[in-house]
Amino acid sequence: MSRKKGVILSYLGLIIDILSGMIYVPFLLRSLGQAEYGIYSLTTTISSYLLLLDLGIGNALVRYMAKYRVNKEDENQSKFYGLSIIFYTAIFLIAIIVGVILCLIFPSAFSKGLTVEEIKLAQKLLFVTMLNAGFTLLFVTFSKLLIAYEKYTAAKLIDMIKVIVRVSGCTLMLVFGAKSLAITIVNLASTILMGIVTIIYVKSKIKIKPKFKNLQFSFIKEILNYTAFILLQMIVVQINTMTDQVLIGALVEASAIILGIYAAGAQICQYFKAIALSVNGIIMPGVVELVENKATTEDIYKEFLKISRILFIILGIIWVGFLINGKYFIELWAGQDASDAYYVALIIMLPLVFSQSQSVGTQILWAMEKHKKQAILQVFVTALNIVLTIFLIKWNPLIGASIGTAISYLVGDVLIMNIIFKKDMNIPIFKYYRELLKGTLICLIISGLCGFAIYFLPLKALWKFIISCSVIVIVYFISMNIFGFNKYEKKLEKKVLHIKEKNV
Repeated sequence: MSRKKGVILSYLGLIIDILSGMIYVPFLLRSLGQAEYGIYSLTTTISSYLLLLDLGIGNALVRYMAKYRVNKEDENQSKFYGLSIIFYTAIFLIAIIVGVILCLIFPSAFSKGLTVEEIKLAQKLLFVTMLNAGFTLLFVTFSKLLIAYEKYTAAKLIDMIKVIVRVSGCTLMLVFGAKSLAITIVNLASTILMGIVTIIYVKSKIKIKPKFKNLQFSFIKEILNYTAFILLQMIVVQINTMTDQVLIGALVEASAIILGIYAAGAQICQYFKAIALSVNGIIMPGVVELVENKATTEDIYKEFLKISRILFIILGIIWVGFLINGKYFIELWAGQDASDAYYVALIIMLPLVFSQSQSVGTQILWAMEKHKKQAILQVFVTALNIVLTIFLIKWNPLIGASIGTAISYLVGDVLIMNIIFKKDMNIPIFKYYRELLKGTLICLIISGLCGFAIYFLPLKALWKFIISCSVIVIVYFISMNIFGFNKYEKKLEKKVLHIKEKNV
């Protein structure tokens, strides 16, 4: 029941996050202008690299604390709790030092793409966003403990409140004429405030006390062996996500406006990925328990396919809807000047439909401690992304960068991961895709064609958009119920509808 509530709250939080972003981001873009918004997005992107200083300890915290809790190993729980606090306090200090260094070298790195005034503003923004990243890391121990101990309701409520506080504060500042620097300060303040709230809740509800003495080397070595390759994976994911903006800013002349357009498209992609991530954050303790209880290969495959289909059903229709209506949506949301963001989002989202649908496999590999090969192979894919992006942005900064990233996702997160799932988890890949697409593919095609047909009607653009979106959703829902959903999905649908009915 706790996990069920966690999933519901996770999606409620995701809806709040997306809706607030849909309202707030265009307001932010129009208030700052495309050039300043591009600089703001660039500095946020650079500072996010500091989150790599996590070194995978956050994922290890969920995995090991869940494992120790299942096995009732209180001593190891206390040791890992204490080790995490020591680690993240040290990382906080390192993040500040690295942030200062990055601020100092920023002018020489981006002198080609930005003006002198833009560089000065970027340095100020970078310093504050670096502090925000540092404090985010400082509070990781406590936010991850909530997930490890299945305090999903509290974890998701805190996340939702943080979004509301941040967006409300930033919107208020913009109304009074503040610019990007004030926005970054509000973001920092919301991070600190909700971090303190998380610590207070953890101290009052989770009774395990941290232990700071007698940490055995073998214990630390076991954790580092696990986290080293998670860190490698985190680096790969971060570089694949952020490479485009950094390379555009460094290599393309007068790149501030281009960065603003790209950032709008990238924001859509982040919302898209967040849908899958919201589920994966909840299922990790359950996956650990499944592995710890010596689940059979068949049981693991069933779990893998079950979650993958649910994600594919959701992500697939979102991509089809965006394919048909995304151009007009971008113009409504971010303005006609940012219309090219449609191509950025559309290109990158396509491989994400498949990679994010099967991302539960990564959670299983982590739980099985078979994630090393995955991390090493993806390093080469990251290098491919950098090379392709450098080459393709010379042809077209926006489209070229998007294609480079999409290819890297397709090769690394789909093709290579399928090979790894086959070898390390005995997942029958051809059977998996046959069952993944069974019923769903034809429903996606039918829904898309029906939505596209609306644009041939003699209606105003806004009405075409509204009716097309509605038709796509309705046709998809009906067709999935006729020949798309399997028995488990139909049962799940009835449960979801029952929950909604009770809340009415």
